[in-house]
Amino acid sequence: DIDATDIRGFLYAYKQSRCISNLSLNNKRSAISSFFSWLADEEYIDKDPTRKIKKIKVTKKKKKAFTADEMERMRIACKDIRDRALIEMLACTGCRVSELSNISLNDVDFLRKKVRIVGKGDKERTVFISDTAMIYLNRYLETRQDNNVALFTSKRFPYDRLQKDGIERVVRDLGRMCNVYAHPHKFRRTLCTNLIMRGMPLQNVAILMGHADINMTAGTYYDASDQMIEYEYIRYAA
Repeated sequence: DIDATDIRGFLYAYKQSRCISNLSLNNKRSAISSFFSWLADEEYIDKDPTRKIKKIKVTKKKKKAFTADEMERMRIACKDIRDRALIEMLACTGCRVSELSNISLNDVDFLRKKVRIVGKGDKERTVFISDTAMIYLNRYLETRQDNNVALFTSKRFPYDRLQKDGIERVVRDLGRMCNVYAHPHKFRRTLCTNLIMRGMPLQNVAILMGHADINMTAGTYYDASDQMIEYEYIRYAA
């Protein structure tokens, strides 16, 4: 009995009652659309009412990478060797926060300074550890007094594997201490931006980031500053 008018009314009421952004509302619309599409495919309903409902327009905000100044301030703010090793690993590997949480000691090749990552869709890839990150990682591991196989653990007994929300909390707290807006995914965007700006081929950056679609690398993670665009324009067009 539900038609397109009902769904539009629901979406309007949902946005007003929850004060959500158009991005969140469009995600809700997409979930409803998937459900009704399934109902139609399975012939529970004769036609899909969501086919008449267009995608909700979303203003794309330009997400920023860390500046060199912000990165240094976060490093200075680290009062704990684990936290310093943690942000150095995020900075040099570009791992997703869930990927970093899942790294175990036997995934790390300490001699060749690289890590085996299992990413989305259980796809494996290799990321690399900088000399700076390796120094702090080794120092952190020397302080460990537990037998956990995880690369990063909690600071208190029983020293469990540091989970996604724990990593996010560490990064947020560090950012708050030095007045920097910080979250783990911003390290990923920063590495991607820096690699592209320094000339690494886009397809190789996509492999390193674990992106199946190269357009994701170029369109979502690459923060091309206005200054950089101006420099490239003068270099190629002037």
